Amino acid sequence: MAIFRSAVAAFYVDVQHDWFRCVRWSSKIPMEFPQDGLYSTAIATFITAMIPDSHRADLQLKISCEYIRNHVNKETPEFGIKVPVRVKNNERWLNFFVTLVDMECGMPHHVVLSARDITKEHLAEQKRYELISQLRSETSQYDRAIEQQDRAIEQQNRELFAQNQELSALNKELLESQDALFQLADDMQEYMFQNSMYQEMLKMQQAGIIAYKCDTLEILYMNDTAMDLYEINYNSGYRGLTIEALRQRVVITDDTEDVPSMPILQRVGKTADIECSITHADGSVHHMAISSKNILLESGENIIIDVVTDVTSRVLMNQQLETACYIATNERDSAQSVLMHFSDYIYHVDLTTGMLLDQFTCRSDLKPLQAENITVPCNYDEFIKNAIDFLGLEFISSNGKSGMNWTCKNLLKAFYFGISNCEAEFWHKSADTYHRITGLISVDPQSCHVVMTVIGNDITLQRKQEYEEQRLLKEAQAAAEQSAAMLEEKQAELESKHKELETAYGELVEFNSIVQGLQSIFDSCYYLDLTADRFLEVKGNHVMRKVFTSGRSAREAMLAYIRSDACPDYWRQLFEFSDLNTLAQRVKDKPYITIEYESKTMGWIRGYLVPAQYNQNSEPTHFLYVCEIIDEEKRMQNHLQKIAETDGLTGIDNRSSGERKISAYVQNRHPGAFGVLDCDDFKGINDNYGHGVGDKVLVTVANSLKEAFGSRNVVLRLGGDEFAFYLLNCTTTTMLTSMVSKFFTILDSIFLPQMDGRKISVSVGAVIYKGKNGATFEKLYAEADQHLYESKKFTGNHLTI
Repeated sequence: MAIFRSAVAAFYVDVQHDWFRCVRWSSKIPMEFPQDGLYSTAIATFITAMIPDSHRADLQLKISCEYIRNHVNKETPEFGIKVPVRVKNNERWLNFFVTLVDMECGMPHHVVLSARDITKEHLAEQKRYELISQLRSETSQYDRAIEQQDRAIEQQNRELFAQNQELSALNKELLESQDALFQLADDMQEYMFQNSMYQEMLKMQQAGIIAYKCDTLEILYMNDTAMDLYEINYNSGYRGLTIEALRQRVVITDDTEDVPSMPILQRVGKTADIECSITHADGSVHHMAISSKNILLESGENIIIDVVTDVTSRVLMNQQLETACYIATNERDSAQSVLMHFSDYIYHVDLTTGMLLDQFTCRSDLKPLQAENITVPCNYDEFIKNAIDFLGLEFISSNGKSGMNWTCKNLLKAFYFGISNCEAEFWHKSADTYHRITGLISVDPQSCHVVMTVIGNDITLQRKQEYEEQRLLKEAQAAAEQSAAMLEEKQAELESKHKELETAYGELVEFNSIVQGLQSIFDSCYYLDLTADRFLEVKGNHVMRKVFTSGRSAREAMLAYIRSDACPDYWRQLFEFSDLNTLAQRVKDKPYITIEYESKTMGWIRGYLVPAQYNQNSEPTHFLYVCEIIDEEKRMQNHLQKIAETDGLTGIDNRSSGERKISAYVQNRHPGAFGVLDCDDFKGINDNYGHGVGDKVLVTVANSLKEAFGSRNVVLRLGGDEFAFYLLNCTTTTMLTSMVSKFFTILDSIFLPQMDGRKISVSVGAVIYKGKNGATFEKLYAEADQHLYESKKFTGNHLTI
């Protein structure tokens, strides 16, 4: 975490698979960078866009996966490289570090690639080198000047010694001048040495420098940065000040003793580091880091040099990070407390160490595990194995695939490849219940470990309903396979729509991990307190807000809502469902209860009453009353039912639906007439005029049957050109002949232009059922089919009874 906070960019790299995930990216590098993906491609793009040509090849080589695999090991876990970066018109310097995380089979597996902005340090270092070069150049010039002066003096001395005795006084004066020049040279050399020492102490840009005597604590030198930090007036300067006066103005911010009582660094080479703060006149607080060192000059004078660095931005950033971490922890705890109300069990797993950390809540079929004294923390892989063996669990799927591979190793591998949400389902054999577990994987900001929150829910009702729907769907598919190619295409479309509906329904009923997800699923949500007969609105709509007002109790509001918005047909069911006096007993040992009803304003609604809080006797005292609008779902169910029962071409009942209706009439002994018919020479119509005309003939026959027999009677297509009908209460030959003759008349009046004047004719075989025992659809069909065979012997429309 220290690397991440101090870096402008950081990446978690899998060098064996050439994959990375971006952990930190700063605005100091103005370039769009992907969050994860192929490491070599992303780095090549970055180097081409941001690195100057002179440094590209070296950086490309040293941060490549091959170079890292060959040069990083346990003996050399880290190396760095310094390169410039082009940022608009300015040049910044970055120091890239490659740090080993773990190894596999003796080779580096994961590393952290971080980049730190060292522009200030680089510029300070360049300036220091320039100052040193300048001082060396000036020293050389002074040395040459002194050497030239020495030679001139020596030449002058030789000339003076050759003079007469009268010039001895002048010679003496010249000798004294010589001594003065030597003393000046010594003083200049000492000054240059001290100046060079001060510049060496300036190790970073904008650092304050303070030099003071060790014995008297008198300040000898302060640069502009130091005077700014201590708010010293430039006009008066630092002359006459002592280091003790400055120490009185600062406040220690680490564990060091108070500044005034700090011991003086009396020994040469002694160093000390402290952090402190100072408050300026404008009220702003500046945090400083002070490094002190005792130095002995060549002159024998003992001085102490303080390097003062302004670290306010670093301190403030650390405070912001601590605040953000505290807020994130509270938000996580709040989200977990909400999840506890809607989940059967929640666990935390540290995937990095392979340990099951804690157990928030445990209900339903996992309670027997508590009797086995399985305590946490414990090994997660062993916990899963014990749960499977002891409870007899059979896993159905994991992330949509069969089998169970929820080991710590596999989950870590999935997370490294970008999968942060895993899901599995299992069946409890002895209890015949189904459960869904969802694993949310993330990085813990405090420990940097990969952790997974496991959330479990009982989905028995949902799964059994889906399995029943699948069974009915298979039956419908088996019946539809007997139909023509057109019906098969319709059935394929129906299956596709049904799968889409299952997917949408599954996404709708799945609990989300946070309150915002709950609000996005349900149209309204109220928190009911049975002990105080009060309610709290979590989310409401315009209809419910009119009755759930602050002046009403929870019971009054529930009854008022039913009378104002629910359709009267559902009042009795809703009164029983919302009876708060018996609610605790009705939800005993149940995760929730539900009801579906039709409202006056919002259509179909599904309501839930979910226990949210229990008393010491394990009796629910608080509930969540949530509602979701299922109007679209109801319309889709009706539409699917109509498609499953209707012939796709003619629009009348198909064989499965019509046979079921007629069998019900016969089973309940409703008398009537049953008949079957087919088109005369239908094969010839298809051969001569085409299958399109043949389809129109079938539609014409179906429409004529509906028009002649009405909606009260059953009309169905058995398949191909064969139809059937059942006429209720038609128990005499006269009635049957009259109704069929009406059908013949309607059919005879229809002309299809494509048939060149040829009329449509049918043959009909019928039998009269008078409500006697022993009759079935198959028996009536067999007898009517024999009569149909007799009608085939005649030309044109003919009926045989």
